[in-house]
Amino acid sequence: MHTTTHYLLHPRAPLVFGTGKPLDFGLGGDSLAFPFPATVAGALRAAHSAANGQIPDPFAAIDGLQVQQLALARFDWVQPDTPATLLLPRPADAVYINQKMLHLAPQSSPAHSVDSWTDLAPGLQLLALQGQDKDKKGKPDPAPAWWSTHDYSRWLADPKSQTQPITSAQDTKADERTHVVIEPHGKGTVTGGLFRSTGRDFGPSPQRKPSERPSEATHGYALAISTQEPQSLDGITRRLGGEGRFVRFEKQSTALQQPAQPKGLDKATRIRFLLTTPAVFPDQGWHPDALAYDPDTDTIHGSLTINDKTIAVQLLAAAITRAQSYSGWQPATDNDPNTTRQGRPGPGRPWRVVPAGSVYWLQVPAGDAPALWGQSLCTDGPHGQWHTNGWGRGFVGLA
Repeated sequence: MHTTTHYLLHPRAPLVFGTGKPLDFGLGGDSLAFPFPATVAGALRAAHSAANGQIPDPFAAIDGLQVQQLALARFDWVQPDTPATLLLPRPADAVYINQKMLHLAPQSSPAHSVDSWTDLAPGLQLLALQGQDKDKKGKPDPAPAWWSTHDYSRWLADPKSQTQPITSAQDTKADERTHVVIEPHGKGTVTGGLFRSTGRDFGPSPQRKPSERPSEATHGYALAISTQEPQSLDGITRRLGGEGRFVRFEKQSTALQQPAQPKGLDKATRIRFLLTTPAVFPDQGWHPDALAYDPDTDTIHGSLTINDKTIAVQLLAAAITRAQSYSGWQPATDNDPNTTRQGRPGPGRPWRVVPAGSVYWLQVPAGDAPALWGQSLCTDGPHGQWHTNGWGRGFVGLA
């Protein structure tokens, strides 16, 4: 069995994570704020094949390779000996209103009447803001995209205890660039050859000397990944994301500090599963494929298999932010069900993505909740290696 290896991926330039929109006269050119897990998994496979003297191949079959975590890390320039801080996506059940923090929780559905109606899937409970009525008035305030593991741990243990908004974690910056394609045999531009692209600036690279860093820079960002793999990639530089920009792999001697598991989780039967990476569920779309609606009990339930352990699960409610779309690049093949161009490479079919930060409220038997800690709700199958590539990972909190 391969051991877990932890890396920080330091970008040499702002990274581009494509959204799939066309680059045409100002349309598209945007970048996702954070890469999909498959983007990083492909870079890992290409790096491993290159390290073995082969042509870098993002589709290479690397025995034992599995992405276990993908997050953002922040490191300090002022105190370089301080360990990097792991940042996780803000949970969707945290709501900022009027400079206060409120949380969402399931409630009993209202009695059916002419004045109330919901289009929720059968068997689900409505979510409601918790707190005093005076605090619920107003529109949600802007909220940071990332939380530190310290704040995340408190939220997992008891969201009611967090009343002040969390503002300590920041995000990477947008980096917009304008591109022009010059006519090769003339001095003009190619028709349609003027477009823009947006990348994500992670700040100064650790490789730059202090004198070369911006004077206002106090910290930088990197991609933090944990993976099971057959060999070390420490110190190598490989391409990641759109436009083939480079990142340097820096192996960490120890794992970055993870969230603390809530006390009493081993006895809990109602829990929250907070996604820290996006999830794709090919069959069900918005919830794990192992769960399905049962008309006899009017519930959504099923069994999850985690490390050879079978866990009976009932889905109670879900807080899911705006869905994303993912369409990977597929190699040439005649029998891949995901390939839209049979026999030649091209874009694969699009998938609806449950964004990171989304929250599922689950009912599980007492003693089974810890088995879900840090695991994935996705499964591998004929439609893709969702579990192996790191989709659907998350942590468990009390509900």
